[in-house]
Amino acid sequence: MKRLLVGLIVLVASLTAQVTRAAGANVTLNGPKEVRPGQVFQVIVAADNLQDADTIRLNGSFSSNIISWIQAQPLTVLSNVSPGTSVNAKTGEFSYGCFSLSDGLTGQAKLVAITFKANNTGTATISLNKTSRVLSNGDDQAGSLGQIVIKVAPAAVPTEAAVPGPTVGALTVTSPSQPDQDVWYNKSDVSIRWRVSKPMQATYIGFDQSPAGPAAQLTQASAVRFTANKDGVWYAHVFVTYRDGTSDRVDYLIRIDRQPPHAVAPVVDQTEVRSSFPNSVYYGTTDDTSGIAEYRLFIDSNFVTSTSASTYPLTGFKVGRHTVRVEAFDLARNKTVGSTTFRIMEEPVVPVTPPVKVIPVERVSILNRLLGYWWLIPWFAALLIVFVIYRLGKKNKRNIK
Repeated sequence: MKRLLVGLIVLVASLTAQVTRAAGANVTLNGPKEVRPGQVFQVIVAADNLQDADTIRLNGSFSSNIISWIQAQPLTVLSNVSPGTSVNAKTGEFSYGCFSLSDGLTGQAKLVAITFKANNTGTATISLNKTSRVLSNGDDQAGSLGQIVIKVAPAAVPTEAAVPGPTVGALTVTSPSQPDQDVWYNKSDVSIRWRVSKPMQATYIGFDQSPAGPAAQLTQASAVRFTANKDGVWYAHVFVTYRDGTSDRVDYLIRIDRQPPHAVAPVVDQTEVRSSFPNSVYYGTTDDTSGIAEYRLFIDSNFVTSTSASTYPLTGFKVGRHTVRVEAFDLARNKTVGSTTFRIMEEPVVPVTPPVKVIPVERVSILNRLLGYWWLIPWFAALLIVFVIYRLGKKNKRNIK
């Protein structure tokens, strides 16, 4: 009876585990239902039924003709951005990964915050495709993969105050230190100025990383300086009330990235190679905040190319040792440098063999026949000597007479 009971318990536990695995980690996308052009908003990627998840890979797409990707930030212990993370601004395809080197996630969690900007009116779709992964020690536990549809409406959206842009109504906001809201900067000190074109009653300001953060600090000035205490996307909120009872608000977007990309370690196919053999250098790295902008290659201190590719052919070099230096730049122009070397060896010297003189077969045959009568040579020599003696003796007799 005990054995039967134990067997039933094991069976139930096994079935429960299989049901849990079958359910998988359901990945959802959560964000606003409606925004307006110029508005910056966030979509939160969340998941449930996680079982010690240590790595995620989000592959998907967004409507690039309506919205644009600004950045993605991990929200959990999966804080390391994976190699291969990329966004194609033209096609709207993205691949974002992050992982943990220690603890995993179990249960429910908000995984990643993705920041977008609405550019044109229409209906934007953000979705994950079936190649997305939720991994635990290499095992995929991804279940359903979500999508979200967001309407970009021309009318102002109530309850959503974030409207990045230099001018709203009678209020214009500028930044001498970060003049372009679409550009990343590598300095944390922010200078904000504003002006109004009609009688003003009061001005309130704020500075934080929330698109719809509060503008609660009353000020009498027309300019202010802030300092960002960490990298990422920030917002300077300026809210002005007028004597006629109306108001305007601008949430000025500021992108800050002071940290260089991760280390870049170029490698070559062959460190020692002859010039007649193909050879290439490979390199690549990631950046946690703004992303990689370009790689600049130098060979023997000479600039070669600026590229987004992660490989370059090494051809046409003289015999000797050469140095390849790779400079990786992020979008804020922070730089990481790595280098490697390779050596071009001398080509082997092939000895030159003098041509062999070939004697025609007919001549060889005649020569062999003549050599077959070698024994006649002494007789011809003896006859020649006798003939010479005879002629000399005859000549002497004539001289005596």
